[in-house]
Amino acid sequence: MIHIEKLMAKFDLKGMHYSDGCGGRSALSVEEQLAAVGLAWRDAPAGFLLLLAECNDDRASLTQLMHLMFKATAELIAENWRGFYTQQAISALCVTAIMIAMNQRGRQCPECSGTGFYLRKRESRPCPACDDGVIAWTKETMHAAFSEQLPVSYKRFQKYLPYLETLSDWLCGQRTAAILLMDQRMGQEYQEARLVA
Repeated sequence: MIHIEKLMAKFDLKGMHYSDGCGGRSALSVEEQLAAVGLAWRDAPAGFLLLLAECNDDRASLTQLMHLMFKATAELIAENWRGFYTQQAISALCVTAIMIAMNQRGRQCPECSGTGFYLRKRESRPCPACDDGVIAWTKETMHAAFSEQLPVSYKRFQKYLPYLETLSDWLCGQRTAAILLMDQRMGQEYQEARLVA
């Protein structure tokens, strides 16, 4: 099983520099950081940005990912959409797709705070609202997440749903590709270390 946090720590892809004059910005761009460890940015740019945002809480990567997603979503909708849509709808699609890709099992249950249990008369019982502390992604939960950004009726959301599914599937694929690239690079390093030893 791949531990994403260990992979991210291994390659130390944050690259922050806090000296005077830098303003807390990255000394190296994401592309330069990945080149330094021999990872191919071109194979999964959105995946690497997603992992940096997810594992390192890197806001610059999240902003860059939002710009990338917004552009791709706007192009996708412009080609296929009939009728009226807003820029806020495109943003809501991007934010929701990122949320789904970062939490593929589902969202943390608000009723049990992700524990999967609640106390009743000093006795612990399984939470009836979730499965093991997680509420899985369904059309209804996707609608709820989307409505946090753009409150729309479920009927209107169904028009956005195919685009959301396409975007979240693409982003999950990018995330998987980035993880596999890091894992492959670690395997190469391990083999090289064994040859030297």
